[in-house]
Amino acid sequence: MATALPVAAQHEHQEATEGAYAFKVFSPEERKRVATLVDLIIPRTDTPGATDAHVPEFIDRKLSLDPALKERFLTGLREFDGALKEQDAFSKLLKDLTIDGYYTSKEGLVQELGWHGNTFVADFKGCTHPEHQS
Repeated sequence: MATALPVAAQHEHQEATEGAYAFKVFSPEERKRVATLVDLIIPRTDTPGATDAHVPEFIDRKLSLDPALKERFLTGLREFDGALKEQDAFSKLLKDLTIDGYYTSKEGLVQELGWHGNTFVADFKGCTHPEHQS
């Protein structure tokens, strides 16, 4: 069954949702640490959390494709002191990758945001605000 995700988003998460993902960058210890951190940023509530949306796999895949990003991320992860800070370059990178991964996943885009794009609309009435009617 096809999901209601845009083609780019489907591509981003295809590997993560089709069976077990083979991590290319993270060691088992790094994988656990990244999973813990991304779940601090987007925890499971009444909607899925970051690990439910395969964000560690998303980040690993991104890092495997970009050596400079991989080096920045892994250096930051090694030097991370345990507190996510707004001005910290690693915290910002981690948050950006987590948000990108989450909101391009079915869990973030469809389940949390309720996106139903690519839906056929038989009749589009346009703007109905009175001030925009001519």
